[in-house]
Amino acid sequence: MARIVCDEKRCSGCLACVIACIDQHHCEGEAGAVSCRIHEKITTDSGLVRYSVRACHHCEDAPCVKVCPEQALYINEMGLVIPVREKCIGCRACEAA
Repeated sequence: MARIVCDEKRCSGCLACVIACIDQHHCEGEAGAVSCRIHEKITTDSGLVRYSVRACHHCEDAPCVKVCPEQALYINEMGLVIPVREKCIGCRACEAA
């Protein structure tokens, strides 16, 4: 499966990459099209702000799916890790995995 490689030094946090991914790989209105992402706003000592996005890598043998106590993640028929937000309790075990 293809992956996006992000140069975090140049990332502005606009999420255009997310829109492009959805446009190319998902049907209109498809539930769960946006993968799990962790957005971080980082302010450097000099006062500059940068954004860091750690995105789901859709691993074939996804450890996050295995550790979720509520089965709030699953791998769909295309091999994408999909969150079931209604089941998520916010424990962040998937993030740690």
